Amino acid sequence: MDDVSDSNTVNGAVYCVLLIVRWLPVGFIQALLIWSYYAYLFIICFGGYVHPIALKVIFAVLYNILFFLLQWSYLKCILTEHQNVPESFELTADECLSLNDSKEEQQRVTEELSTKLPVHCRDREKLVRWCPMCNIVKPDRCHHCSICNKCIMKMDHHCPWVNNCVGFANYKYFLVFLFHACLLTFYLAFSVLPYFIIAWNDRNSPIADKIQIIFLFIMSAAFGVSVCVLLLYHIALVANNRSTLEASRHTVFDYGIDANGFFIGYKNNFMEVFGKKKWLWCLPVWTSVGNGFSYPLRISTLHGLESGIGERRHLVCPDTHRYCFESGDEEINDASKDSANNSNIEPKS
Repeated sequence: MDDVSDSNTVNGAVYCVLLIVRWLPVGFIQALLIWSYYAYLFIICFGGYVHPIALKVIFAVLYNILFFLLQWSYLKCILTEHQNVPESFELTADECLSLNDSKEEQQRVTEELSTKLPVHCRDREKLVRWCPMCNIVKPDRCHHCSICNKCIMKMDHHCPWVNNCVGFANYKYFLVFLFHACLLTFYLAFSVLPYFIIAWNDRNSPIADKIQIIFLFIMSAAFGVSVCVLLLYHIALVANNRSTLEASRHTVFDYGIDANGFFIGYKNNFMEVFGKKKWLWCLPVWTSVGNGFSYPLRISTLHGLESGIGERRHLVCPDTHRYCFESGDEEINDASKDSANNSNIEPKS
């Protein structure tokens, strides 16, 4: 009993240490933000550097608006919970045993599962993907996060700076956070630049103020450039309807490898993440389209090669998940089974 108690104590201590370590990046970001708030408002704006009073007020109001939007979106990234994969994807005990059996048995079970569930992604052996840790069939674009210890729908990456996975539930919030981080850092850099030059050349300025103004400018410029590069990368991912994981390795579908399997047109790609209400795109409010486990597909198939028709493309329309011809309004009447539940699901935060 003593050995068990000691083991539990050690495990509890290790868990507490890991928990603290995981929150350190978030604490670091918050400390920087709080310090920059103090340095900008109380040293630069109201510390005798900015004149006249009207300019002080304008600087302070603009900064507070940008600071509020950044903190709002940052907290949404951190606090948004990733909903569990629906129960329909859970595996029975017999199915788990079969999937751990021979290759032939795996093939049989996965083929049977593929007829029951709206899954088109496959593993490298072209079998239906499943998670032995969560005992579920992985929905399309779903991956297991070893840090969060759960399967994350439309997982992009695990971000230590928000101590959370970035996925279907909070991907829009993450992009909005990057956008407002760019605005705030570039606003700081450009508005602080004149006073940075003054502090650099003025030998009579208090040394503490001078150091903070110089550091504020360098920090905001450096963070602004790096965050802007990251934002542009993710905008490119959204435009092509890919996640970071999908960009690093091409996705295998039931019809083969396709790097652009989820591409449904640039406009639809953005609307899938940001929604149709464009005036809400820059706010960390839920507007994304979909349910997290079923996605529109772009499927390229060859039709009528013998008759010389050649290649014909199909798209799955995001509103109905029905296959629609790219070049017209014609629809295939038998809707895809992927449309079983396409209602928008807002995650908890």
